[in-house]
Amino acid sequence: MSVARIGECRAKPGQAAAVAEFVQAVIVAGVKAAPGCVDCTAWQSHDDPERFFIMEVWESVAAHGNAVMQIDPAEIARFREIVAEMTSSGYYDPVGA
Repeated sequence: MSVARIGECRAKPGQAAAVAEFVQAVIVAGVKAAPGCVDCTAWQSHDDPERFFIMEVWESVAAHGNAVMQIDPAEIARFREIVAEMTSSGYYDPVGA
């Protein structure tokens, strides 16, 4: 059974375009290429363009954990430069499965 990993973040003021580009080019592309990834999509709020929502679907929590260990620390540092905060994140199981 697959598991969803949902995360939200807020861009630093004036960095929404940079976060949008990073999320699409680095996070979504990287997650989709990782073993065990089923899907990954990113969303930007209509009402608050500095707010982003990323939904990843994985074969398992372990698959996500393995992928996280492969992230280049330089990319993490670059992300931290443009993001004010990670507002929430967590794993979700399908309802009724």
